[in-house]
Amino acid sequence: MSQNDSSSSNCDKDLKGRQWMAVNDPDTPTQDLEIIVSTGCRGLVRRAAEHPRVSVELLTVLSSHDDPEIRAAVVDNHQTSIDLHWKLAQDSCDDVRYAVAESYIVNMEVLSSLLEDSNPYISHRARATLKKRNVQFCLSSDFTESGQGRQNENKTSSQASA
Repeated sequence: MSQNDSSSSNCDKDLKGRQWMAVNDPDTPTQDLEIIVSTGCRGLVRRAAEHPRVSVELLTVLSSHDDPEIRAAVVDNHQTSIDLHWKLAQDSCDDVRYAVAESYIVNMEVLSSLLEDSNPYISHRARATLKKRNVQFCLSSDFTESGQGRQNENKTSSQASA
């Protein structure tokens, strides 16, 4: 191996290292993420799909990627639209549908559609996620209602004493 071959591989290694740092930096601009995705490195592309600044257009492209791990990574991005969640809930790959079923940011109707999935693991996971989300919703609404009740009681007692 010549010296040029060695320096070429070091350059590639340095470039991948810089790209890895960029894709994990929440302040990386959208344009840089698009460049990183164009390199095709699976790990970098998957991480870019999870990035908070990835564009909706790029998420749409990644939701059709050949690699199911990349499609599954699109599920938990907060910018993923309900339309993409519906699309991913009907994906041919069980792992992608399972990622939808276990996500706490997916719309309840999309999760409910997975209750009838042909894969029992996916339907069970969707049921468990819905159950946990309903419990959390009930607890938070009970807390809010009791807090409002106390505020109303305080207003009433302060008005009575005035």
